Amino acid sequence: MAPTRLLVAVLLLAGPLLGQEAQLTIPPRDAQLTIRPPEGPRIRFPDLPVVTQEGEEVSFYEDLVADKVVAITFISTTCRTACPAMAIMFSELQELLGEAAGRDVHLISISADPVTDTPARLEEWGDRFRAGPGWTLLTGGEKEIGLILKALKGPTSHVEDHYALVLYGSDRSGDWIHSYNPPSASRLVERLRTFQTRPES
Repeated sequence: MAPTRLLVAVLLLAGPLLGQEAQLTIPPRDAQLTIRPPEGPRIRFPDLPVVTQEGEEVSFYEDLVADKVVAITFISTTCRTACPAMAIMFSELQELLGEAAGRDVHLISISADPVTDTPARLEEWGDRFRAGPGWTLLTGGEKEIGLILKALKGPTSHVEDHYALVLYGSDRSGDWIHSYNPPSASRLVERLRTFQTRPES
């Protein structure tokens, strides 16, 4: 059996064992679900200036992440593969959160292509996916965005390199999960709510 067919067969057989998150899309070579152990290091979120879809300059860590429960995706308005799917999932997530969006849980989408994705372009893109209060779309300088993407293990500016990824967790507890081929919006809501009840580390 050819290697590709063998891999697909293994995935099909493993699907029922892996639960609802199993998908046939093949994740990046280093795909994993990583959870920070209690004794492990926290993710270092760079506190750099970024710009929202409304043209407001904010500090990435202090204004958007510090002391919050957050879910982050990485997007490009020119991407036609993973990014629209992630946007649809975030739109559903926002709807399921209701009034908790922007209050208890904060949604962030960071453009991996800040040269193309101006605030106006991000705002138009966000409108297509009904981005409302509590869902912030970010762009900024190439250097600043590049450092943020590197720190958070996000994709590069090349749209062909984009893949489904959500980074979510709590800054208070320091627990963060990189989820490749992420769960459904309803399941992600359940997981985000567990972070709201976790004690600070």
